[in-house]
Amino acid sequence: MARWAIASLGRGADRRAEAAALEAALAARGLLLGGFRQEALPSERGKAEGLVRIPRGERMVLGADSGVGGGEGCTFQFREEAFATARRWLQEDQASAEVVLVHDVGKLEVKGEGHARAIAEAIGAPSRGVVLLIAGGDRLLQVVERFAPDDRPAGWIELPAAAAELDRFARELSEAAREAERL
Repeated sequence: MARWAIASLGRGADRRAEAAALEAALAARGLLLGGFRQEALPSERGKAEGLVRIPRGERMVLGADSGVGGGEGCTFQFREEAFATARRWLQEDQASAEVVLVHDVGKLEVKGEGHARAIAEAIGAPSRGVVLLIAGGDRLLQVVERFAPDDRPAGWIELPAAAAELDRFARELSEAAREAERL
C-alpha cells in the first residue's frame, strides 16, 4: 500500500496557483514527481478546467460550463474520459515517481465520483512512493475520512506555506518514499 500525504489549501488561497507552486517547490528540492493538477482554461462560456500531467506537461480538458443546468443546478459538465486518463496517468507514474500529486480533491471525490477511483487505487497499490492529495481546508476532514487508509500521513502542510515549511514537507515525503522503497 502506498503512503499518503495531504496539502490543505487555506481559506482564500488560490488553489491552482498554490498547487503549481507546491509542485515547483517539491521538484526544486529533488523529488521525482508524477500525477496531475488542475488549471483554469480559457472558455467562451465562462469557467473551464483542465488537467496538467506532472512533470510532462501533457494537458487535457477536464470540463467546462455548459450553460445548461444539471444536477443541483450545476452547469459545469465534466468529461468522463478526462477522469479515465488521469487514472491512467497515476498508474503509470506510480512506477517511477517518489510522489504523485492529485489536485484538486473536492466534493466530487468525497461523494465517490470524479477522481475517487483513481485515488483509492493509487493509495491501495503497492508503491515505492507517496500519494499527495491536495484539497481545500474546508474538505480536509471529509477527504481524510474517505481516502486515508490509516491515521499516519507521510506528511501534512497547509498552503500557502513559507519556504521552511516546504523544506520540512519535502523532507517528510522524501523519507517516506525511501522507507517505502526499502519495504
